[in-house]
Amino acid sequence: MQGGGKYRIVAISFIAVAFALVMFTLSDSTMTGDATYDSHVGNLSASVQTYVACTWSADSLNVDFGNLLNPGTSDINATENYALSPGTGYNVTVDPLTTSSVDVIISGNDLIDGANVLGVGNVTWAANSTDSDGANMIPASSVSLTNGGENLATAEPSGSSVNYRFWLDIPNGVVAGNYVGNYTIQCQEA
Repeated sequence: MQGGGKYRIVAISFIAVAFALVMFTLSDSTMTGDATYDSHVGNLSASVQTYVACTWSADSLNVDFGNLLNPGTSDINATENYALSPGTGYNVTVDPLTTSSVDVIISGNDLIDGANVLGVGNVTWAANSTDSDGANMIPASSVSLTNGGENLATAEPSGSSVNYRFWLDIPNGVVAGNYVGNYTIQCQEA
């Protein structure tokens, strides 16, 4: 029976060592001493898509230079250039929900009456993103409208407004008529 006792001691020792290894393996290695809780830092992630939205003033939808205009006349005001006494009625606002800064691009097409054309370059514009009656918003500081697009404003933050004015030059020799064209103002991620 002596031999059986050794095996029991070895078996019990083996079970004790195995139990100790299992307990060590199951314990959280971050718990030490008399800790009463444990914590873990996890990661959170979200991907917000780019959202760009702009709103144009009602006056911006139909720009008019008036009637009975004479050839050889320059810098004719669009009718709402000084509508807000003295600020302009033409503006675009970057919506507060926009998630990035915005470039505002302006382009236009020729004004046409039948076969007669008044080139888009005869329309000029000036813009200001801080003042609806900015000192730069005069014909001398204006830029010709093109069909290729120009930056009306760059990197405008959400909630901001860009004010602009238009002028028209009517060259000598333009055939009388009612000329109609269009322009586009586009807001895009900067």
